[in-house]
Amino acid sequence: PAGCALLLIAEEQRLQPPDLASPETAFLLTGAAIETISPWHSYGNSWLKSEALRHGPRLRPLATAILEHPAINWWWDGLDRNAQLSTTQANGEPFPAPDSFPTPHAPPDQFERYAQHPARAVYTSTAYDGQSALLVAGLTNLGDWLVEPPIERKRVRIHRDARVMEIHDADSWHRFVLRYPADGFHGMMPDVPDTPWGRGGGIVPDWAAAARKWDGVHVSLWGMLMIEQVRVTSDAGWTEHWGQFGECTLWLRDVFTDVEHIEPIRQLMHPEHVGVFPAALIPPNQRHPGWPAPPPPD
Repeated sequence: PAGCALLLIAEEQRLQPPDLASPETAFLLTGAAIETISPWHSYGNSWLKSEALRHGPRLRPLATAILEHPAINWWWDGLDRNAQLSTTQANGEPFPAPDSFPTPHAPPDQFERYAQHPARAVYTSTAYDGQSALLVAGLTNLGDWLVEPPIERKRVRIHRDARVMEIHDADSWHRFVLRYPADGFHGMMPDVPDTPWGRGGGIVPDWAAAARKWDGVHVSLWGMLMIEQVRVTSDAGWTEHWGQFGECTLWLRDVFTDVEHIEPIRQLMHPEHVGVFPAALIPPNQRHPGWPAPPPPD
């Protein structure tokens, strides 16, 4: 659904594959696509997802052109250990010191099962041309990445021996979760059936178990489009990732060799900084003639 939403927004904005080779545009487009199918829209994400999946296939030629364009091969990049950015609000929680790094050490609680990340999650994302996926998410106030300037940036370098799991598609996420599953019922909102956080919920990670083998879990930009709200089922059960807005690494252990302060950002991203993307964060179902109007509220 996220990939289909990305294609629909690209069509509405008249974007072509060379445009999507720009990291800033690609980060905005990916974040906007994931935001479009957010579970928290008032008219429900099941309708949004079904519409994205229904209308997306007619844009297969655009998808093929994107996949075949050589300047977009960085969408599949693995972790770059020398180009990681950490972004936090200047008055927010500081980057953890080695002696206070929040390595998961216990089975996930209800929130962690619902959110599918540790309560104190340490993330970085890869810097491309001075931008990163999580920085753009913060600058455009996507989802839970709500920040106010000034926004601190730190360049983080990763130890060469750090053990990093690479996730590039929904099947690899499914296999990862099945290797480190959380035990027991994990529903935080039992009145929302058939979701990762409701009745009949699927399998979610036990990050403490994963931390015994891995130092971090990296999801590429392509991987985020391929796993977001994509359900994979096997004999063991089903998994469905949700809740992130772009390429990132979740760190389970302190494997940083250097943390360097960079000049903070003092304003949010405005249309003039976005170039071809002045209104991309408005869900395309509200604008594009190919998308019907949402159903009326109950």
